[in-house]
Amino acid sequence: MTGELLTELLKQGVLAGLLGFIGLTLWKRYDTQMKETSLELLALRKRFEDELSDERTEMKLIIKETNQINSKMVDSMSKFSEFIQKQNEITNTNLRRNSTVMECLTSEIKKYKKVE
Repeated sequence: MTGELLTELLKQGVLAGLLGFIGLTLWKRYDTQMKETSLELLALRKRFEDELSDERTEMKLIIKETNQINSKMVDSMSKFSEFIQKQNEITNTNLRRNSTVMECLTSEIKKYKKVE
């Protein structure tokens, strides 16, 4: 078809044939360039999507690790809270015992003073 087109243009004159040949050559270059550009864009898009997928996977791993660490921290904090609560109970028990001992001592001292 290209040959027929050029033959018809040459029948119109050398200048028309030459202009047709130049136009056809430029069109083929443009078409080739557009195809190459399209392929490059597809390759870039693929690379970009792969990088995004890799980063997404890394982010999921980081989030999973962060959630595990947070879970361990919550467990540790609840255990620490339980420890503090037990320590408070022990302290309160000791304070009650000391108070009872002090009351007993006070009453004994009063009894002793009355006896004298």
